Amino acid sequence: STVSAPGTAVNLTANAANVELINAGTISSSGGIGVNISAPTGSADVIDFGSVTGTIGIDVHTSGLGLLNIVVGGGAMITGTNTYGILAIATAGSLDVTTLGGTIVNAASAGILAENQGTSVPLANNSSISVSTQGTINSGSTPLGSGNAPAGIVAGYLGGTSSPASPPNPNVFGNVGVQNNANINAAAGPGINAFNYGTGDVSVSDGGGAIITATQAGATLPGFTQYGISAFNYGSGDTTVTTDFGTTINSGGTGINAGNQATAIAASVASTVSVVSFGTVNSGANLDNSGSTPAGILAGFNPGNAGLFNANVAGDVGNVTLTDVTF
Repeated sequence: STVSAPGTAVNLTANAANVELINAGTISSSGGIGVNISAPTGSADVIDFGSVTGTIGIDVHTSGLGLLNIVVGGGAMITGTNTYGILAIATAGSLDVTTLGGTIVNAASAGILAENQGTSVPLANNSSISVSTQGTINSGSTPLGSGNAPAGIVAGYLGGTSSPASPPNPNVFGNVGVQNNANINAAAGPGINAFNYGTGDVSVSDGGGAIITATQAGATLPGFTQYGISAFNYGSGDTTVTTDFGTTINSGGTGINAGNQATAIAASVASTVSVVSFGTVNSGANLDNSGSTPAGILAGFNPGNAGLFNANVAGDVGNVTLTDVTF
């Protein structure tokens, strides 16, 4: 079956209930969102095995504790002609985005943008962000709505509709996990950008022989450096990046940039930054967003991005294992 419209093609809202969409047809909008779902209090489930096209391909928002869950498979192609291929925004609960083998995500901006934008996400919510990808992601060069650089995958706790002026947001708790097995071609910005402006861990794992290519922008200015993987914590949680045997990262700047920029971390927290790389990393010559010299792998604590010692920050840089790194 086919659904085609000049505006939003499929629009579902349930103010006091859960929302579920199961699709195996073709959904297309010439001037609006392909699939738009809003669940202010309940959960939202999208199980999609058909191709979806719109200014945003799939756009799902939740405001309550219910799970936001998107699964795309069956060789579906998701296309965001103006901005995002898949946009998933929660403000209180957890969100999961999964693309299965054979899926293709094409976007003018970020391929997948999965964020929690709540200003208060209590620890009792047990909130988390999980992105698991197979297939291919082709992201574009249009900046995010915040003006920041796009990426193949953007995932994290933002602490609001924009990042806090003095991170972390002390009222936001949750962990971020990205398990990538997709080939990512990023026209601008990083291949993967994972972050946490609250309190919690950030974990990125790259496997399955995936190839991340983030070189197409050529020479870039600080703020738009093309990292292969960027994983940053602005609170006291751990930051971990792992790349498996057979993976390849090609980047315009630093290949893997993993860090923590919190300005206060107690020693009792035992915060760590760790990179374990068994794949190939081919980094570029563009300066990092901070203006520093690029590297194959950068990992460490840089309180407040000041490049200075801070006695209020305690943490360990864990094992950094290299196999094949070119820079």
